[in-house]
Amino acid sequence: MKFQNYFFAIYLLLTFSCEEKQKPASGVGKVSIKGIEMEKISNPGGKTLATFQWKHIYTNQLQLTFTGSETGESFSVSIDPNDFGQPYSIELPFGSYLYNGSSIGENISSTLPLTVAGQIEVANASESLFLTGNSEFGLFTFSKTNLTNAPKILEPLTGTLATSPDFYYTYVKGDLLLKTELTLSNGKSFRIGIQSEDFSHRQFQVKTDPTQAQDLFQPVDFEVFSYQMNLGENGYPETLFPYNLTELPISQKETSGLQWIQGRLFSINDGGNQAEIYELNPQSGALLRTVKVTNSPNLDWEDLAASATHLYVGDFGNNLGNRSNLRVLRIPVTSILNQTEVLAEIIEFSYPDQSDFSGTNPNHNFDCEAMVFAENQIHLFSKN
Repeated sequence: MKFQNYFFAIYLLLTFSCEEKQKPASGVGKVSIKGIEMEKISNPGGKTLATFQWKHIYTNQLQLTFTGSETGESFSVSIDPNDFGQPYSIELPFGSYLYNGSSIGENISSTLPLTVAGQIEVANASESLFLTGNSEFGLFTFSKTNLTNAPKILEPLTGTLATSPDFYYTYVKGDLLLKTELTLSNGKSFRIGIQSEDFSHRQFQVKTDPTQAQDLFQPVDFEVFSYQMNLGENGYPETLFPYNLTELPISQKETSGLQWIQGRLFSINDGGNQAEIYELNPQSGALLRTVKVTNSPNLDWEDLAASATHLYVGDFGNNLGNRSNLRVLRIPVTSILNQTEVLAEIIEFSYPDQSDFSGTNPNHNFDCEAMVFAENQIHLFSKN
């Protein structure tokens, strides 16, 4: 009996001890919000020669909401993400909380739209909190050197870049194309298009001398990518940046020519495909219309050209040098814009100096690949 009583006493002691520990403490804690830590960056490493460190510019007000995990009760506080000179504070009853807040921006913005979300356990009279932040936006900066004014924004919205003491800048939502027009100190201008990516900082610098010091940024929150544009003897950059805007649909798998007609975009496929002309959405590349040429097959269509009144289709591909039926199709613009089937006028031509049609000489001068319409004439361009 004594042993059983002793065991029962231990059992009661353990039971009451566990219940005491599980019982939540009561009270109110003061939470001091001291800053924001952007969560995606994995510390890419500092640049020892960096001369600049970018401090993000946020909207002036961010509403934070703390919601009790057990009670569902909500508490709110407003903060300025640009100013943590003094911590922001909020009093919360002891317990576990989820917090969230976001600033909404356009696809392009002079301030960085961000979202903060996380959780905190309030169990003491005072708690410290660094908010966990995230953003879908990337940063673009342009050194002011050799630029006359802020670059113009052409896409995704029109406008001009914002300005800081040393740079022009903007934030762009990830996966969107930023297309800008830069005007140089020499009076010339050019355009570039660069894809945005969240948590990336793309820095551009125009140089008249390749030995000019490079502006380098310390990668604090965003990963930094630097682009230098050295001006050549003609006053324009020696190298520009190609970009991939969209993927064309499967119907354009062998697209061979493109042509603007009255603000609309038309395409053809290479030889061996259907004798069809395609209207594409200029922004997305999506197929809008198909126009069938009913009186001439696609033997080897290579290019398109246009005058004010007609579209020209170059059926003159001649890789083997064995074609004797070279031609250009001439179709009224009004038909292309308004019909789904058209008849083409056939303009036949040949090369006066071609005498070998055997197709055994691959290095010949009679394979036409491109054409333009200028000064009321069709100009053809052959290889080799």
